[in-house]
Amino acid sequence: FIQSNLRHPSVIEMLRKFRRKCLLVISVFAMIVLLCKITEDLLTKLCLPSNERNDPRSKLEMRNQQKAIRNQVKATLAAMNTDNTKMQCKNGFNVHYFPKIRALFTAVPKAGNSNWKEALLIANKDLLNHSTTRYELALNHKYAGRYKLERSKPDLRTADAQNAFTFSVVRNPWTRMVSGYKNKLVYRERMKEAFIPIRAEIVREARGVRDEAQLRDIYPAFEEYVTWLVRHKGNVNYHFTQQSRILCLHEIEYDVIVPTEYSSQYSEEIWERMGVETSLAPPYDGADVDPASQTSTADARAWFSALSPNLVEQVYELYKYDFMLMQYTNFTDKRFPYPLL
Repeated sequence: FIQSNLRHPSVIEMLRKFRRKCLLVISVFAMIVLLCKITEDLLTKLCLPSNERNDPRSKLEMRNQQKAIRNQVKATLAAMNTDNTKMQCKNGFNVHYFPKIRALFTAVPKAGNSNWKEALLIANKDLLNHSTTRYELALNHKYAGRYKLERSKPDLRTADAQNAFTFSVVRNPWTRMVSGYKNKLVYRERMKEAFIPIRAEIVREARGVRDEAQLRDIYPAFEEYVTWLVRHKGNVNYHFTQQSRILCLHEIEYDVIVPTEYSSQYSEEIWERMGVETSLAPPYDGADVDPASQTSTADARAWFSALSPNLVEQVYELYKYDFMLMQYTNFTDKRFPYPLL
């Protein structure tokens, strides 16, 4: 009986319609899933910072970012002028001119400048390869000093310097302060003779210790270091000075200012524009280290969060033009340490 009914023409037609509807529903559902996936990928690329994307910043993105940075530099200078802020900067304060490749580079300490200077030395035919030890890197860093404008000609007013490709590299001020503290005042194996008096001065001011023998074995706490920076308003060793002062923004018009958080993406673009063959040493090239996962980033989150809100506000005010240059994220932001530009 059932078999005879299933063979009935009306039943067969009904089953065919049902099958078509099922196929239609399945097709629509598959299309919706595909559209959702495409939309999710598109929103990810548009909204997330580069460290969370699968692909690096494109040339178009970098050029658009540089347009935004140039506008932000103008806004920063306008704010500085409105505040009647005088950023003292001497020609050659930390500006290097590499004559063979006609490159003008302002080296900002604790922003990866040693690596960039070494790459420029290779492009300038002073070096054949990157250093393989920290000691060699320090020697190359010192050797690059021969090209500082205060020690060589031409200066910023000459035609060669005016026509040079001019760039610099900056860093999120929160991580830069942490890096300066760890590498110059705490790590004994990296501490140079020049920073021992600074370490002693911080402890002397914070704890009232006067005995020189005791001072040799005491290291400042992070809060003592930050308080010292605020008290001296950045007028200290240039490893801790405001980046906006080192950049000499009133005197130099930059072709490119690189956020060090995007060094790996920017380096190839810069070498191409300069027409030179060189590269940054790892970790910036190849399998680069995500700045969001670096120890300085984690330490900055933890250490600044432990300070009083009043002290953090004073630090921000001290370095506000450094933050303004790139619209750098705060240490509480999920996108930290990347710039918002």
